[in-house]
Amino acid sequence: DELMNELEKAAEEMPDMNLPPRRSSFDHGALPKWKKGVTTRTTEFPSSTVLMLFPLPEIAASLEDLLNWSILADMFAFGGLNSPLFRILRDERKLVYHASVWDRYLPRGGYWGFAAETLGKNVDAIIDSFKDVLKDPEIYSSKRIRDVQTGISGLFYIRPIDGSLYRQ
Repeated sequence: DELMNELEKAAEEMPDMNLPPRRSSFDHGALPKWKKGVTTRTTEFPSSTVLMLFPLPEIAASLEDLLNWSILADMFAFGGLNSPLFRILRDERKLVYHASVWDRYLPRGGYWGFAAETLGKNVDAIIDSFKDVLKDPEIYSSKRIRDVQTGISGLFYIRPIDGSLYRQ
C-alpha cells in the first residue's frame, strides 16, 4: 500500500498529454542491414564505450532462444570480478573498470556482444581483448560450466532481501 501511494503521488506530477492508449506493441521494422566493421563516434569526453556486437535475426521469436543467449552471456560474465570477461580485460590487461555482456532483443532481430568503458586510447586493445575472451579456453571448460550452473541455481535459493532485485 505504501508503494502504491508513493507511485500515485509521483504520477500526479506527470503531465496529461491526452495520448491515446496503445493497443498493440510498436514495430520499428527490420533492423538496418548489418555492416561488418568499426564505427567510431567522436565526442568531447575522455572516456569511450566500446561495443563488439553480433547480429541476431528473429531472436525474440521464442523464450528458449532468449534463455540460451542469456546462458551464453553467463558463460562469459557470470561471477563478476571472477568472470573470464573481467579477468582478461580488467585483471590481466588493466584496460577497464567495468565490462559486460551487451544485448538487445527485438521482435525482428537484435544484437549480442560485449561492452566496456575505457579511455579512448584503449579502444583497439579492448577490441583485441574481446576477441581473446571469445577464444579463452576457460569459457569451454567443464569447470566453468559447473560453476555457472551452480551459480545460477544458487541465485534462486540465496536471494538478497532487496526489493529492487525482485523486479527481475
